[in-house]
Amino acid sequence: SPSPASASRTKPDDAPFDAVLVGSGMGALTTAAYLASKGGRVCVLERYLVPGGSGARYRREGYSFDVGASMIFGLGEGAGYTNLLTRALRLVSKRVESIPDPVQVHYHLPEGLDVQVHREYEEFLRELISKFPHEEKGIRSFYGHVS
Repeated sequence: SPSPASASRTKPDDAPFDAVLVGSGMGALTTAAYLASKGGRVCVLERYLVPGGSGARYRREGYSFDVGASMIFGLGEGAGYTNLLTRALRLVSKRVESIPDPVQVHYHLPEGLDVQVHREYEEFLRELISKFPHEEKGIRSFYGHVS
C-alpha cells in the first residue's frame, strides 16, 4: 500500500485534469499553454473577473496605474522574439496580431510636462531635446549618441 506522501503525488486514471493551476498570471497561462500543447488536460482557476494576473490596472483621481508590466515587447514573429505570451500562444498554434505603436509610453508629469517615448529612437531623442534643449549634449551622451 502506498504511503500517504506518495499517494498524494498520484492521480487517479479518471481524474478530469492532469494539472490544476491556481491563478491566471503570465506564469500560469504559459504553463497551461505548454501542458496543453503536450496533450495535458489543464484547468486554470482565477478568482478575479478576467485572466492576466498583474497585467491589469486601476484608476485613481483621473490617473491610470498599471499593477504589473507596463509594456510588452517581442510580440512580432522571428528568432529574436522571446516574449512569453508569443511563445505560449505558439505552443497552442495561436498568434496575436500586433500593431506597433509609434509612441511606446506617454508620461504625464507634474506642471504640465508631457514626454513621449517614441518607437523610433531618434524621434525619442528629439522629443527629449525639445523639452530640455540646454541638455542636448548630456542627453545624447547618456543615450550613447554623442554628436
